[in-house]
Amino acid sequence: MKTQKCETIKIEKNGKVFLNLPDKKFKSKRMIGYIRNRTFCTQRKENHLFREFNAFGLNYKLLNEGGNYFDLIRIEYDFGILETSRKYYLAKGKFKHYQQNHLEKQIFLPLELYGMDKVDSWEQDQAKKHCVVKSEKKNYVIQFAMF
Repeated sequence: MKTQKCETIKIEKNGKVFLNLPDKKFKSKRMIGYIRNRTFCTQRKENHLFREFNAFGLNYKLLNEGGNYFDLIRIEYDFGILETSRKYYLAKGKFKHYQQNHLEKQIFLPLELYGMDKVDSWEQDQAKKHCVVKSEKKNYVIQFAMF
């Protein structure tokens, strides 16, 4: 039985991000975007749109392990620019793993979920969920957990 080699992500000093898929014969190494000012930027064309989810996909490993390098995501595509945060993408995205094609695990965010207004609203909801209210002599003290 043949063992599958792991994908690797390489972030160069100039910010270019490369994906290496050792088991894939065609384009086993490719640039998937770049990081500038803590924002991962990439380009997509309409043919990259995953119709089942009406979504663009990004590499799960990059998003999951990229917290030290970027916080925001910017996707430039044929009809405009999509922006969101890394944490929001991970929380709201849907998974698809193309193992048979020797591709990496991807996470897809539907087009209707992009926008910094949606991120801000989600972050406020998250803060409320992590909020602790203590009663002290008729005064209320609210403590927020930072995450």
